[in-house]
Amino acid sequence: MEHGVVRILMPTYRPGGLKARIYPHWCRSPTFTLVSLRDGYEVKVFERRKVTPLDLVKGEGVNVIIACSLSIKALEELSTLGVKVYSACDVTVEEAIGMYRGLRLPRVSVVKVLDEGA
Repeated sequence: MEHGVVRILMPTYRPGGLKARIYPHWCRSPTFTLVSLRDGYEVKVFERRKVTPLDLVKGEGVNVIIACSLSIKALEELSTLGVKVYSACDVTVEEAIGMYRGLRLPRVSVVKVLDEGA
């Protein structure tokens, strides 16, 4: 991955891109929009039927996910890869990027609680 570049992947409604809305669920999204941030935006759109979300994360050097809903399994897999996950629903990609840059998105992670036979 190129140093200093944030690569953000978001599940989106068709046709994808900056004006597309975030799709409600990670794995069922028809498209994924990848936004690379440095001095400006570089935007790529991928069709889900042609690539899996995890392959996109690995192949494109994604280090941030912004999504409305992910399974615990997906969160665990992304965490293992060092990918940070943030939550945003009912917004466009462009709005989500603005919220991310303004530090206004909640971070999502999996917390494991051990049962010690309380």
